[in-house]
Amino acid sequence: MSHDLIDIGKIIHAHAQIAFPKHTKIQNFYFDSRKIIVGENALFIALKTAHRDGHNYIQQAYDQGVRNFLVERYDDAQIDANFLQVKDPLQALQQYASAYRQSLTTHIVGITGSNGKTIVKEWLKSMTKDHHAVFASPNSYNSQLGVALSLLMIQKQHDFAYIECGISQKGEMSKLEQMVLPNTVIITNIGDAHDRGFENREEKVKEKLILAKDARLVICHDSHQQIRKYLKDTSGAISWSLKSIAKDEKSSINILIGHREMTFAIPKQLRSSHTIENLAHAIAYCSIHKLLDHELIQQEINKLDKLNQRLSIHTTSSGLTILDDSFSCDLESMKISLTSFSKYIVEYKSFVILTDFAEEHGDTDQKWAELLPIINASKLTKILFIGKQLLALQYKLKPELVIVNDIVELYPLLDDMIGTFRSCLIKGASRYQLSKVIGYLEEFKSHNTLHINLEALRHNIDFYKRKLNTGTKCIAVIKANAYGSDAKIIAKELVQSSIDYLAVAYLAEGIELRKSGITTPIMVLTPDLTKLELFEYYNLEPQVYDIQLFEDIHTKGKLKIHLNLDTGMNRLGLKRIDIQSLEKIKSRVKVESIYSHIRATEDMHDAENTHRQVSLFLKQYRQITTVLGYQPWKHILNSEGITNYPEYYFDAVRVGIGMYGINYNTSSLLQITHRLESEIIQIKEVSLGETVGYGAFGKVNQSSHIAILPLGYADGILRSLSLSSYRVCIDKRYYPIIGKISMDQMCINLGNDQYPIGTKVEIFGKQVTLQQMASCADTIPYEILCSLSARIKRVFQNA
Repeated sequence: MSHDLIDIGKIIHAHAQIAFPKHTKIQNFYFDSRKIIVGENALFIALKTAHRDGHNYIQQAYDQGVRNFLVERYDDAQIDANFLQVKDPLQALQQYASAYRQSLTTHIVGITGSNGKTIVKEWLKSMTKDHHAVFASPNSYNSQLGVALSLLMIQKQHDFAYIECGISQKGEMSKLEQMVLPNTVIITNIGDAHDRGFENREEKVKEKLILAKDARLVICHDSHQQIRKYLKDTSGAISWSLKSIAKDEKSSINILIGHREMTFAIPKQLRSSHTIENLAHAIAYCSIHKLLDHELIQQEINKLDKLNQRLSIHTTSSGLTILDDSFSCDLESMKISLTSFSKYIVEYKSFVILTDFAEEHGDTDQKWAELLPIINASKLTKILFIGKQLLALQYKLKPELVIVNDIVELYPLLDDMIGTFRSCLIKGASRYQLSKVIGYLEEFKSHNTLHINLEALRHNIDFYKRKLNTGTKCIAVIKANAYGSDAKIIAKELVQSSIDYLAVAYLAEGIELRKSGITTPIMVLTPDLTKLELFEYYNLEPQVYDIQLFEDIHTKGKLKIHLNLDTGMNRLGLKRIDIQSLEKIKSRVKVESIYSHIRATEDMHDAENTHRQVSLFLKQYRQITTVLGYQPWKHILNSEGITNYPEYYFDAVRVGIGMYGINYNTSSLLQITHRLESEIIQIKEVSLGETVGYGAFGKVNQSSHIAILPLGYADGILRSLSLSSYRVCIDKRYYPIIGKISMDQMCINLGNDQYPIGTKVEIFGKQVTLQQMASCADTIPYEILCSLSARIKRVFQNA
């Protein structure tokens, strides 16, 4: 959709400076200069947040071709461009989005709730896109900014638009309602997410329901009493209820929508209780509005996948990073996918697999022409394309284009590329079954998956950064491959979250990050100081724990180092300050920071020793800076320390395990990032008195169903859990381990319960926490995460 800058300025009552009248057509809106691929026909919105001022990045956006800016202030002498000056850029954008929405005849569906918003939105889109011209807000664009941007992506020809609306505190929903003006509202549920932003649950319910203030139709689950209580006087409120759920091999649901009863068969992958509830919302909407008849609804249900249909990242043993967005293929999602992929592109080593646009609505030639500048501005090497639509533009494309008819023709091409290319985007219509390509690239089937939620990671980083003083740096510690995750992926996400520094253990870890395109400063905590030329070449900064190691070393430039002081940990670090050695090296290196470790930040009973350590640290810091003649920045706190000792934030803090939602004192305010999942590969009936596994330790005390999981100590599951009280979880039911964990397998006792082969089992995550597992194994969460084998597939979600 093209918007006119002059019209935008009039609607938002901006003071306009138009230096380029021919550059006023806006097709893309950017608020982050790092995500700009093509600056032409783009508007950069200079937003101010608690930690960043977008006005500081206007020059970067200009250097990338942007000539249109929505700002609070600007400097005439800075750059020659088009400026719209307003009091509040975000409020102005919302004002324009509201005016644009009122010009549309599209039926708008607002979706809110605590959980399930995104999956309901994506399933509605999936079920209706082949039958109507539909739009769905991309990814998790559900914030004050995201909703405005989503509305501006709606095309005039769209019949229906599904807009996700999320809030975290009182006062936010009225702004969203004024923009969205939904015809229909779907309320998924009201749970504990973002509870801290409200006085109580009742206040949150009232706030959520503001979205339905003027809606003609409101859909909710009959069992959510709090929601129905406040909707009782709403004439358009329709609730649905599940009359029955058959849980057998031919599972089905009997759903009552208003006064109409309908029955649908449910595929195996959709049979958990929360998944069925999300599905029922989509069914209710399609049925009430008569978008699809019963037969078509059933057909579309059969195509659905339980997976959250948002861009996810997979890593393979051959070193290939795969961005999977194979669930949909429309213009706006294509733009977002290509933009997201740009941060993973390594020049000359990246390719994309694309397909024809899924929908028949609109001019496909025009859509590809709009994408052409984005594709050409990227550093892609090759495009593998399934279909015919891109054929007309092949001579205008910079990357090499290879066109095939179906995925079978792709496989021989991929064989030649595996091991050579570093990153790949898979983006296409679901009918092409591109998920099979992902399985092919992953080279082997893994029954075990470590799901890593990047949205939760961003939330946790923001949680810590909000606590810090203005100007205090945040160092993210990602040693040991980011605690067993994937350092390259985690690092790229942290860079997007404006982390100030990264810290790794070894030189090789730092080099690998540099080769993957990371330019953020990197500390190396256990350096090999015989290879200082590599530190200089890759711009890495070693910690120094023994100044005498530097006495005979003359670096070419002024290498940046970080002095580690031992103030009581009795590990690596300078126990005493060697003034003579410090005098000798101070002209050869630049001491960037001075730091130490507190031995027990999580234990407030040891606070006296903590204060003593800090006092010693500050004394030594003063001695060193007297010799140096300048003041490097100082830091001493880790994740727990940030919570417990705010008086010691100093110039920087170090966040490690806290990024992953693990903190002994504030875990309720953080979000869990890691979820380990296995699946049942066989079920045995074992009689009373029989044993399970090696050593005949696992004796059953009644006839039981025993589920075998393909997960063992070779995967990093500690054998000490065998005889512990630990439980795994299946659909919110908990089952003990029985027998000893072996190299490749473990067994769980289902008692009288039964599940089909392939049923997913949560080993740890939200239902069973990593801390609980660590406690049962008499260890710490660090050890469990770092022990997880490379043969467990890593999938990064909410990228």
